[in-house]
Amino acid sequence: MSNIGLLLTLMLTQPAQFQVSGEIISPTKQAFQRVEIQSIDRRFVKYADVNFEDKFVFNKIPEGLYKLVISGAGRREEHRTIEVRPAFADARGRVLVKIELPGSGASGDQLKVGVAALGVSRKAADELRRSYDAQCDIENARRHLQKAIDIASHFTEALNNLGTIYYHDKKFDKAAELFERALQANPNYYPARVNLGGALISLGDYPRALTENLKALEMRHDDSLAQSQTGQTLFHLKRYDEAIMHLEAAKRIDPMSFTLPGLFIAEIHRIRGDTDGAIAEYREFLKVHPGHPEMLFVQGKLRELESQSK
Repeated sequence: MSNIGLLLTLMLTQPAQFQVSGEIISPTKQAFQRVEIQSIDRRFVKYADVNFEDKFVFNKIPEGLYKLVISGAGRREEHRTIEVRPAFADARGRVLVKIELPGSGASGDQLKVGVAALGVSRKAADELRRSYDAQCDIENARRHLQKAIDIASHFTEALNNLGTIYYHDKKFDKAAELFERALQANPNYYPARVNLGGALISLGDYPRALTENLKALEMRHDDSLAQSQTGQTLFHLKRYDEAIMHLEAAKRIDPMSFTLPGLFIAEIHRIRGDTDGAIAEYREFLKVHPGHPEMLFVQGKLRELESQSK
């Protein structure tokens, strides 16, 4: 192969990268400070500052599914799902997103508790900071988090973050154990509560999962993840009317939710023999999530149902 041919081959095989330009819209002015973009498995993490116009920019973001974590002074974090794909990009490779947040600042519902308030030593706090500095180097982050926990066994944030890593490694038993330890240290720590609910779903322990997800909903009824996980748990328990209510709420809060509540709603319609309802849900999924990894599965389901309805 010629040098030119080799260069073209290399160019064609490079993964596509995009610019993500975002604007935060809220009925009340909030002091937004930082936005974090993270792949769903946290193997990719970047941070950006929010300017005085509540706008932010990320460069060189690979194609994929991401969660935006928006934080600011005196308010809780807000999470929203975005998809970075050619279907969402303009001719210049820019993905433009508008994040609409609820009006309430809810300053009393803080997601993170200060290190000093927990009585955590500076050494443990430094290890937590190093885990964040590691960003997408998961194994390095894991080592620093374990060191932090070895120093301070009640370090809630470190326990939760390490549990998240084990969850994405599909070690759900270990993840649940760490989330439970975090909640023993601080029963009001929301991330560990909702994460425990997710781990218990993955373990198939639906009665306990429902208990934990309902507790999460009591803490944050406007969180899409808590609503979706509650709906999923009720789906597995065959309490379909209640499941749909929570799954629909998850879609309203975060229309592109990575938990894909619409697929559970479609399955409920299918189980009940409501072919038209299932078809409508699958069509909405394809409209909202063009290029999603589940697209071929959904297209197949849609063709099957459409042929049955003829």
